[in-house]
Amino acid sequence: MAVTQNSYIGNASTTTYSFTFPYLKTSEVKASLDATVTTAFTLPTATTLQFNTAPANGAKIKIYRETDTEALTATFYAGSAIKSEDLNDNFTQNLHTTQEVNARYLSNLGGTMVGDFHLGEDVVLTFEGATADAYETTVTVTDPTADRTITLPNVTGTVVTTGDTGTITATMLAANSVDSSELVDGSIDTSHIADSQVTTAKIAADAVNGTKIADDSVDSEHYVDGSVDTAHIADLNVTTAKIAADAITGAKIADDTVDSEHLVADSIDAEHYAPGSVDATALASNSVTNAKMADDSVGAAELIDASIGTAALGSNAVTLAKMADSSVGTSELVNDAVTTVKIADNNVTTAKIPDSAITTAKINNDAVTAAKIVADAVGTSELADAELVTLAGMQSGTASILASSTALTSTTAELNLLDGKSVVTSVSGSSTDVQLPTAKAVNDQIVAITQDIGGFYPIANEVSFPNTNPDPSDNAGTIVSIADAGGVVVNGSGVSTTGRTLGGATVTINGIDSTLYSTTIAAGKGMLVQTTSTLNTYDYHRLIIDEAGVASAQTLVTDFNQRYQVAGSTPTQQPDGTALAEGDLFFDTGSNKMKVYDGSNYAEVTSVGDYKLLTVVNDGQTSGTPTYNGSIVSYDLRDGGSAASVTTVGQLLVSLNGVLQKPNSGSYDAAEEGFYLEGANGIKFCTAPASGSSVFVTLIGSATTINTPGTNSVVEASIQSNVVSEEKLKVSNSPTNGYYLSAQSGNSGGLTWAAVSQYSTPLTTRGDILFRDASGDQRLAKGTDGQYLKIGANDPVWADVVGAVADGCIFENDQTISNNYTIASGKGAHSVGPITVNATVTVNGNWVVS
Repeated sequence: MAVTQNSYIGNASTTTYSFTFPYLKTSEVKASLDATVTTAFTLPTATTLQFNTAPANGAKIKIYRETDTEALTATFYAGSAIKSEDLNDNFTQNLHTTQEVNARYLSNLGGTMVGDFHLGEDVVLTFEGATADAYETTVTVTDPTADRTITLPNVTGTVVTTGDTGTITATMLAANSVDSSELVDGSIDTSHIADSQVTTAKIAADAVNGTKIADDSVDSEHYVDGSVDTAHIADLNVTTAKIAADAITGAKIADDTVDSEHLVADSIDAEHYAPGSVDATALASNSVTNAKMADDSVGAAELIDASIGTAALGSNAVTLAKMADSSVGTSELVNDAVTTVKIADNNVTTAKIPDSAITTAKINNDAVTAAKIVADAVGTSELADAELVTLAGMQSGTASILASSTALTSTTAELNLLDGKSVVTSVSGSSTDVQLPTAKAVNDQIVAITQDIGGFYPIANEVSFPNTNPDPSDNAGTIVSIADAGGVVVNGSGVSTTGRTLGGATVTINGIDSTLYSTTIAAGKGMLVQTTSTLNTYDYHRLIIDEAGVASAQTLVTDFNQRYQVAGSTPTQQPDGTALAEGDLFFDTGSNKMKVYDGSNYAEVTSVGDYKLLTVVNDGQTSGTPTYNGSIVSYDLRDGGSAASVTTVGQLLVSLNGVLQKPNSGSYDAAEEGFYLEGANGIKFCTAPASGSSVFVTLIGSATTINTPGTNSVVEASIQSNVVSEEKLKVSNSPTNGYYLSAQSGNSGGLTWAAVSQYSTPLTTRGDILFRDASGDQRLAKGTDGQYLKIGANDPVWADVVGAVADGCIFENDQTISNNYTIASGKGAHSVGPITVNATVTVNGNWVVS
């Protein structure tokens, strides 16, 4: 049987699962967790499904296919092409649907049935367990006459219902089969008990009374407030031992039923009445009198602060005469209780005040003023040396420090230099000018900065590395600059081991850039490397060009600045004032076009357009077959594995069912026809493609203009070699073997094929030469063996080599020199005289005349 689903068990960590069934569209791939359909997943590949959250441990996972049967995969139209792939897709759609029906509904292999199933009359559904035995579960529905809903609970045991009312009667329940453990609180109330089912006749008189209730068996948790009142309680049936806290409230106690005779001594205290519940109205007039209070029964502990003031005391109730000496001390006085106003002059003397009896905490500001101190009342004789430890405005002990044996040598001005300054033990980015760092703080900062920049260690060449690690911390971070790295050999993996220390140890440089693999650094090039924690091992940082390279780069930059200009009008000269040159570039900001100077004018730079066939996918997707269903209007475009890049809507050629669609610019309007560009890689149809539509999209390059060459603008260098065919030449007649092209003016063509025979002396013999004399083209007959071709008075002639007579035994020469001649140095010449020289003969070598 064909596979249409795959099953797994979750483990609370795995999110990605594979599936093995084929499908037509990604929307046909479904998933469920514990028989509940979920859409919280993606399809990272064509055969894997990834949940957004890992399924729980033990969760039953099903990945299955549900083929879309709303419409055919492909629809054929009159006059359109019938493609094999469309036919195959339609048959595959039907095949997949049949496979799914067989797998889920017609087989006995289990599976998940999702949705409502409407079956006919007298239907029997039998469910087999994991073991093929006789313990099946059978549901039988026989010709129902009314709506019925049967829900099978997930319980252990057998569920049996009898009758058509769905009720459970006492005859269906075994004795004691239902007790309080099977009942939910509140599940049985008066609505579940028929009238008169429980009557007084079935309850013996006084069946429930105090004697039949175990101690503490009924408390506040077993009755509703108010359900038990005095009318329901026989005398002495309820005792205090059987009453839970708060079980009896004031509403349940008759007036005056509780009085002092019923209360245990001290049973009511402050914890049993609310504040204010006992006030003057609750006490009889004068109920508390002095006569009723024992001596000293009310003391300071029983009085609230300030509860007895001058208003509570009679005039002059307390006088000095009534107070024993020292009967009132600082412990008996409230702060501010005694002020200078209340002290008669000279009433209080030092002799009457014990040491420390009056402290600053007990003296109000300005309580003792200079006016109240007799002149010289306090002098140095009254102050001990140790008592003068504080000066005005100074901290305690300042006087003692100033009086030490070490002399103070600083002046006030010098001390003022420290005014507002503070000493700090660290330096940070938030340091200020009023902070004075310690020597250690300065040293730590210097070390930190040095380590941050890693240090810098220059060496002359690749064989001058230091013997020890140049890093201050013997670690990584210090830059070693090789002034001349010429000769450093880099292998195919970016590692060099040709460097040496001053002591001759091998230096290894790792991580050299891939552009330098399998090369040798040229002389003059510098290199920066960085220390590591391993001695004599460095990491590549970068290559440094030499002075010549810098000069060359500067020249190129300068040349580019001269050759490239950006302006709103056409330049008439280069930036430095020199004349324009061919190849100068100019970006016209007025038309937003790049132009190049051709020696006389600036012309627009264009390129040949690039045509690409784009792939259509569902909006937001990167792959898969697009869905056309008559309602979706937005789709994304893919250029291979990347998102398409479209500059203007006019670049797209969109074919919908063989009809070229109209491109629209501006804001989307569904009332239009055709499509709009949506972003840089999407299109939005004005009318959604119908189900089974065929859509093709072609992208045209953004620059497609090919200018017509101007007059005399195509030069020889612009034409590829050996590409101009004979038919491209303007010739008046057809060619014939042996003919040659000849200029003419009588025919329409500029050239004509002509036979050599039209001239008086045709070429007839091998070795003949055609030349032109004063009258036209002429034939020069082949010369004899050993002759050479020379120019006579005007025309070419064959001539014998000088002296070539008598079988080469005699050499003749002319005796008149008419043309200038130079005998080169190291050359020898021989002539038979006499020689008449009518020109200039320059002899740099040897010339023998005999």
